[in-house]
Amino acid sequence: MTVYAAGPLSVGAVYDQTNQSSATALATNQLFRRAAIAGTYAFGPAKLYAGYRYARAFHGASLPGTGGAANTYSNLAWAGLGYQLTPAFSLTGAAYYQNLRYAHVGNPWQFVATADYVLSKRTDLYASMSYALNNNPNSTLGVNGFNDVLGATSNERVVPGANQFGVVVGVRHRF
Repeated sequence: MTVYAAGPLSVGAVYDQTNQSSATALATNQLFRRAAIAGTYAFGPAKLYAGYRYARAFHGASLPGTGGAANTYSNLAWAGLGYQLTPAFSLTGAAYYQNLRYAHVGNPWQFVATADYVLSKRTDLYASMSYALNNNPNSTLGVNGFNDVLGATSNERVVPGANQFGVVVGVRHRF
């Protein structure tokens, strides 16, 4: 990973490769490669965010959200804006677009809005809304970013082609 920061600009890049560790995957040497670049630019109380990530699965492996299709790759791009309304209250909004290749599951969008209110140095209140737009009958992106949640039952998964909306509200305390 490498990071460059100068004044209001910050840019980072990362590359990683993961070899599958299960006994069946070792027989086929399944692996995943990912590379990403992202940056922020701050001006006054606002901060722009943008980034791009490339991921590829090899030797029969499949990426999350591809419905188990083998040897898939995806392009993920995002952009957002954060704004500090007061020293204690901030808003952030972002959009994510994923182009899943060779998976026939479509190219879903996800939109996220978050509000954060600082109560003290270590405690804040937050609320976050997310909308997953599955613009293909086979797309199954959920508001958590995936559909294949470990241990999820069939009624906890996104119906193929259906959109999903979620809200979370909480108190965060840092120890």
